[in-house]
Amino acid sequence: MDLLLSPSPVEGDSAAVQQAMASGVPAIVWDGPLGHLVKTNVTGYVAKNNREFLGAVHEIASSPNKHEPMRQAAREAADAFSWDRVFERLY
Repeated sequence: MDLLLSPSPVEGDSAAVQQAMASGVPAIVWDGPLGHLVKTNVTGYVAKNNREFLGAVHEIASSPNKHEPMRQAAREAADAFSWDRVFERLY
């Protein structure tokens, strides 16, 4: 079971989160600059504090039936960040 954990509450926009999602890896991030990339309970979790962050890790790690749908949703969500999708929105 793979998860991307981004424990920094101040890190700017991260290619690592987008790359993980494109690979079908759910992400757990802090509510901050990375929060807009992840949808809680869909593509991973956006945590507001340490308890939520660790709770999200435990919840996904102990619930394989939650992990698989998150993997699929993360992969689909990452498609919105592809250059093709960006150009479609612009032109």
